Amino acid sequence: MNIGIALTFMFNDRRWPTKMFTGGTLLAGALVFLPLVVGLGLVILVAGYMLETLLNVRDRYTPPLPNWWQNPGGLFVRGLRVVMIWGIYNTPALLVSGAALGINLISPFLKSEAAATLGAVGICLGCLQFSLSLLGNGLFPAALIHYARWGTLGAAFQLGEIVGFIRHNLGDYLLVILVVWFLQFVALFGVIGFGVGVGYTFAWVMMVAAHLYGQLARRVAISTLYPREILSGGVVTQQLPATVGRSGKLPYNLLPPPPGSRPS
Repeated sequence: MNIGIALTFMFNDRRWPTKMFTGGTLLAGALVFLPLVVGLGLVILVAGYMLETLLNVRDRYTPPLPNWWQNPGGLFVRGLRVVMIWGIYNTPALLVSGAALGINLISPFLKSEAAATLGAVGICLGCLQFSLSLLGNGLFPAALIHYARWGTLGAAFQLGEIVGFIRHNLGDYLLVILVVWFLQFVALFGVIGFGVGVGYTFAWVMMVAAHLYGQLARRVAISTLYPREILSGGVVTQQLPATVGRSGKLPYNLLPPPPGSRPS
């Protein structure tokens, strides 16, 4: 795993100011308009861009940062699936968090003994919510990589293969998720402490995460792969041989396409 490249790769794109400014602005707008439909739509669009960056890194396209407005519909479709995958993996934690919040809201209106009992229950639920959140967010990168490989939502929930992928790459996988979580914490601290724009800070963190996930995705064994277009809702009519990657070329770990093979 090359963490140094992941931290700085976006600055090697000659159009990085425009691309990163666009991502940061969309994320900032999402924070302003959430939970409205507009805010959710912006989050979905950025999630799709992150997945497209992951695919570009995995397939060694240059430059890895895609063009925001070349195929916004495809970005939205991919991003919707990414958000769904994240939501499903975090549903248990969200449900427990809701229960804990409900207990905290009603406790002040109860007698002291009942309030103390519910307070203890709330603490237990908080610990459970934290554990479930760690589990869900810990599995999410591997689920995203598996979805990126096959292009179906079902692939993101093949827990046997996902756990197997984590087990066979445990050291690098733990390093990646710890780095991403640390950067998220630092970005949030910077926002609170120094007033740095939250959208732009987290846009950078998302691109770092996409690059690291893309590096991990190269570890996936090559078998029969589907074209990348299925991720945008395309229909697979014929499986490609094992020597052909999603783009119709040789796989990313055999023959990287030449620089500039995709528009940026």
